[in-house]
Amino acid sequence: MRITQADFRTVRIVAGGLTVLLRYSLYQDGDERLPESIACRGDQVTAYFLASTIRDFIVPERHGLSIQRTWTVLQEGRVGLSFCLEFPELTGAAWLLPGVARGESVPLEAEPADGSLTALPAGVYLLAGRASVLVFADPPAVERRGSSVELARLVQEEEPLVRVELRRPPRAGTAPGRRSAQRSQSALQAQAALRVSGSLEQAARLNLVIAPARELFAQGLSTALDRLATWQPRPAGAQGNLVPAALQARTRKEIAACRQHLLVDQGGTCGLRLSPGLEILSTSAGAGLAALLPGLFPGEEEMEELALRLADFVLRAQLPTGLFCERFDLKRRSWLEADGRKTRPTAVPAGQSAETAWALVVLVGLLRRRRLPHLRYLHAAARAVGALAAAAAASPASETEALVLPEPLAELYLLTGKDAHKKTLAGIRERFFSMDREPAAEDALQPAFQRARAAAALNAAGFLPKGPEACLYSLLPWIHLNPGESPGQAGPVPCGGLHETLGARRLLFRGFELAHLLARLGARLPQGTSFLRELLPRLLDFTLGQPVGTSYLSLGEPAGQAVGLVDSRLLVRELTARHRLLEEFPQFFPRSPAKAGSSGLEARNE
Repeated sequence: MRITQADFRTVRIVAGGLTVLLRYSLYQDGDERLPESIACRGDQVTAYFLASTIRDFIVPERHGLSIQRTWTVLQEGRVGLSFCLEFPELTGAAWLLPGVARGESVPLEAEPADGSLTALPAGVYLLAGRASVLVFADPPAVERRGSSVELARLVQEEEPLVRVELRRPPRAGTAPGRRSAQRSQSALQAQAALRVSGSLEQAARLNLVIAPARELFAQGLSTALDRLATWQPRPAGAQGNLVPAALQARTRKEIAACRQHLLVDQGGTCGLRLSPGLEILSTSAGAGLAALLPGLFPGEEEMEELALRLADFVLRAQLPTGLFCERFDLKRRSWLEADGRKTRPTAVPAGQSAETAWALVVLVGLLRRRRLPHLRYLHAAARAVGALAAAAAASPASETEALVLPEPLAELYLLTGKDAHKKTLAGIRERFFSMDREPAAEDALQPAFQRARAAAALNAAGFLPKGPEACLYSLLPWIHLNPGESPGQAGPVPCGGLHETLGARRLLFRGFELAHLLARLGARLPQGTSFLRELLPRLLDFTLGQPVGTSYLSLGEPAGQAVGLVDSRLLVRELTARHRLLEEFPQFFPRSPAKAGSSGLEARNE
């Protein structure tokens, strides 16, 4: 790393093959004040104002650098504090405010985004090939007023550059590319000010991770996890919740609560309500529970009989096309996707049909090992997989149609060994996983999740996808590791949730599902994924903080209104992933005994 003075208000830092211009200023009473002078001595920089100073220690780090800053203000009035970074080499970069917004080119006008809503505190990625950068802050330790982050493309002295600015207190605004109502510059600056009477001293740290674009998501997350251990250590006792015996005991309680609040088992109808009290049953949730119960409770006749009743009811949902209806209306006693009283019945969702087929194949494998009847479940699953394969073949360019297929098809191929299944799997690998891709920033989590699930399924069946790290790394920017307080939130946001879509302000409770997926993909990587040992407990802590199956946590709302309903589909997926994670990757769990916590589902739905 090399640090030199560029001019009377800027220093130049060259690190990791990237040039960073660090620009100094203060916002006082609505105006930007430039320093009278700066002094650059080695890794220390001091900017002098009339009655104030900014002192920086610029420290090389494992994957970049950090700027550890102290502001000392001795002048009364309204003051805004900022970090201002300029990147002359990144004018063509794509950008991502993780969890908030993205774009293929940096906007010409700066528009602030709330740094408490980004997946990393005031975080922004600039992605431009071999020299890419992640900028994020340590959350403020005092006053909890957060930061805003903004970026813009501009020209300074005939030199194009990208500017990233973090402001404390945060400026009001919207994410770049999402225009807000017109506000004057002075009004914006007035919003972002601290009242100083006498003197003010504050400290902050800014982190820069510099790496090639294909590695930046992983190295950025690893760095953020290191910093998170300082910002928000895991609560005392959290490790005990992850002891296998505690998780297994918790699972038993959650299954009992599921049967009490979600299961409908009477008069030939046997399935799970979508949510407690809702008069709609979910086919995929019922199939998933049928596949889960024999493995969770081996040899328990009551559970095995319940699994078969659930599976029998699932077969009634199959249409002549082979796909499964997903929703059964208890009041009408009919499937919503096949209701003849509707002029336009609800479309049959391919993704949920694929999950139903996968669950039936898993159940067949369990029944076959116990020498129990299973052929009709196998036939139904094979019909559904055939219908999904036909749909994918009819739209050869559609990745969405094709990537729901590998999970049930791979499971069916491993069970039967049929050449037709082998040929279809090989074709999917050739079409979508034969080239090494860059990790991608997308508008929603689900496409990245689906692609990663398909890659893991192909790998398990022996059809090794090329570049599996791209699938894994594309999931990482969706993980919320920002403990800062969100506007209107009663307290700090717990880390480990998953952003649903950019700008949606929702964190999903899919920790076990994501942990199992990352572990499966990570086992395939020659370089390993050492950060998973630090990441997985954060994912699981967040998910275990609410009853299993809780759908989401909203950011920026009062705590009492922020938690979504329990969703039986998510509940079954999470319990299935928990069971498989414990069986396949015991190395991620502590071995010491601990008392299991209560499930909490009973309390939520009483």
